[in-house]
Amino acid sequence: LFIDKHQSGKDSSYSVILKSNPSIPYKLNEESNSYTFETDSISLFITKNPFSLTFKDKKGNLLLTTQEKDG
Repeated sequence: LFIDKHQSGKDSSYSVILKSNPSIPYKLNEESNSYTFETDSISLFITKNPFSLTFKDKKGNLLLTTQEKDG
């Protein structure tokens, strides 16, 4: 995790940015209210509204899920 010490405040982001690796095959599917991003080892399901992220391993076991809170 890289944290820019020159950026601070409530609008700061602790995102992780990696260079892409074209040798990792993946599938990307876009629906009207969602995206699905899959590799051989992990799947990411993104729902646009209400916003949520769901990560699953290659066996379909839930790893992490988040959901936008009201308000």
